[in-house]
Amino acid sequence: MTDPLASTEELIQQANTLHASDLLQAQHYAEQAVARAEGQVLLRAQALQIRGRIYSSRGLLGPALEDALAARQLFAQLGDDFSVAVQDALIGNVYVHEGLFTDALTLYLQALPHIEQSQASEWHTRLLNNLGYAYVQIKMADKAAPFIERCVALARQNGHQHTLAMALDSLARAYMQQGKFAEARQLLGEALFLFSATDTKGYESLCELYLSYASSEAGLGNLPEALHLLDKVQALAREHGRLRQEADALYRAGALYRQHGRCEAALGKLMQALALLSLHDMRSALHECDYEAAMCYQALGDYQLAFEHFQRFHQGRERVFTQQFEARMKHVELMFRLHQAEREREYYRETSHNLAREVERRSARLQAAEQQANTDMLTGLPNRHHFWPRADAILSQAARWSSLVLVDADHFKRVNDTFGHLAGDQVLRRIGELLAALARPQDLYCRFGGEEFVLLLPDTRAAEAALLAEQLLQQLAASAFSLLPGHQVTLSAGVAELYADGASGGKQRLRALLGAADQALYRAKDGGRHQVCLASVQGAGQPSCG
Repeated sequence: MTDPLASTEELIQQANTLHASDLLQAQHYAEQAVARAEGQVLLRAQALQIRGRIYSSRGLLGPALEDALAARQLFAQLGDDFSVAVQDALIGNVYVHEGLFTDALTLYLQALPHIEQSQASEWHTRLLNNLGYAYVQIKMADKAAPFIERCVALARQNGHQHTLAMALDSLARAYMQQGKFAEARQLLGEALFLFSATDTKGYESLCELYLSYASSEAGLGNLPEALHLLDKVQALAREHGRLRQEADALYRAGALYRQHGRCEAALGKLMQALALLSLHDMRSALHECDYEAAMCYQALGDYQLAFEHFQRFHQGRERVFTQQFEARMKHVELMFRLHQAEREREYYRETSHNLAREVERRSARLQAAEQQANTDMLTGLPNRHHFWPRADAILSQAARWSSLVLVDADHFKRVNDTFGHLAGDQVLRRIGELLAALARPQDLYCRFGGEEFVLLLPDTRAAEAALLAEQLLQQLAASAFSLLPGHQVTLSAGVAELYADGASGGKQRLRALLGAADQALYRAKDGGRHQVCLASVQGAGQPSCG
């Protein structure tokens, strides 16, 4: 129970104190503090900050981001540059949980100079570790190392044992990327010793350490020990309300069981993870579990359930792309509003000449931002944000046939893993060049996400669209790549057609076309790749490949 006489400051302090040991009680205090701080800018900012951190620890990333952005806006109103920088770092932490590592890095690097100047050593060491961790997640261990090494040195110097333990965890993850599982396990052993010596109840950090330790044991082939550690994480996370880590432990255990051919045991873990993620609306991780479940059912010969989970996997992946885009746009929108407000305050101190010049500069920035928001920076093609409303408009017109081609690079992960991401980028740019060259003036195309590209052809039947797709496949197969010497890259394509009869809207027709083309693409992949498969949404008979 909350003390009705407790001040807002005391509630915030209680929430901060309990953050490491009792998340639910900490959340209760934080929510009370937010409610009581209405109209008090500084206290409300502090209350939103701690509530956002608690939500993030619980895996409730949507509310966490909302609180973090709102707190940042309030600190900016107060002119508190250090607290704004801290909020940027905390927003970056949410982005890391959402898998938006490059966005997180942008915020971390933006916050670093302000936090370095503040002499707040604990925040500084945490931020350095977060920077290193984010670089590790995008497989850039060479960039991660300087930040982690600085973090380790500062943590030892200032006696920050907890942060030192987490930095050793980040370094161990980098080692595991390089296949150095024994060295990683040694670092994690030291990290766990340091963590236990701090006598802290930081269960979130402890769960992360055990998850890393399980990965090192799995890498060394010690399956029983890896599974034992994952069971330990599951129990610890469940006891202390760490929903994200409980689901992560279940997912990892399921994946390990499947990799070792124990599909029944894998499904037991994966179904628990799916139930947990669905119950708490943590949808960003659902598709990974669905993929593992689909692979298990396929191995067991239950192709109906395998197909259902594959469908959910594709739907979940699409949902993740949408959620990530919405998170980015929400942050960009708030940053723009804050930037606009700051500029407007300056207008009152500037001459009319400076005001006019600033308006002109802002207009140019808005145009550049709009162009960037509609363009895929790697390939130069339009992106999904550009594609959706224009495709809706095309498909809203009745009494016409339209076809859609969905193409996907074959074995693209193998290209990245074998030749490096620069080689993968070269392949994606070449696909973009060929697609733009083949498209007609009335066609609409974009990079749809990852190695997928889409082409919408109005007033076109599937047979004609398939011929164009076949040209694209042949031209890419004949392309030479300087970063992939002697290696041929191929594409698979799914084609669907639809007659707009006025019975549905543009969005419904687009979803139907994409769904049918995606299924056709799946058959092209399943049938051996480097081929075009056709499927019709309405009245085109049986699907076919060729």
